[in-house]
Amino acid sequence: MSLRSDIEQWDKKAVQPIAQTYNAHARSPSFINDLLGMLTEPTLEVGASWMLKHAIEAGDLVGESLEPEQLSALYRDATKLTHWESRLHLLQIMEFLPISGRAKSNAERFVHDGLSSEHKFVRAWAFSGLHALATNHSAYQAEAETLFEQAVSGENEPASVKARVRKLIKRGFPDADC
Repeated sequence: MSLRSDIEQWDKKAVQPIAQTYNAHARSPSFINDLLGMLTEPTLEVGASWMLKHAIEAGDLVGESLEPEQLSALYRDATKLTHWESRLHLLQIMEFLPISGRAKSNAERFVHDGLSSEHKFVRAWAFSGLHALATNHSAYQAEAETLFEQAVSGENEPASVKARVRKLIKRGFPDADC
């Protein structure tokens, strides 16, 4: 079966079937481009984003191995995702992906959308996305520090979000700019 049909048949819950789909298709030369293209399709975006995340976690994909055009498309399409789980998956891998100058405005929009999400996991990982953005572009560091401080000192965020932000504060920001 094709990657597309395998993802379409996935119930969006069980990990084993999507992992089997990943294993069956991951060695295809067009695999990453196919996944990136599927991010724009609401019925496929959760499976495609899960597989991109899995590829990075498994060490099969290193962010620096993506072409600048692929990264730009990823951040552009991230702003159009319709499902919270897809957004979560991409926010969880932002720290492993470079954010070029061409991609930073879309990355910023994606992160800010996540910071206002009703889903606490998306919000927590949006702070990680903001940290990645500020790590790649020092111009965002002051904003990140302010929002981190507001998150941990305010009463609006649940403990899980505050815990993630505290970890990010401990990391600080390396001196790097794209």
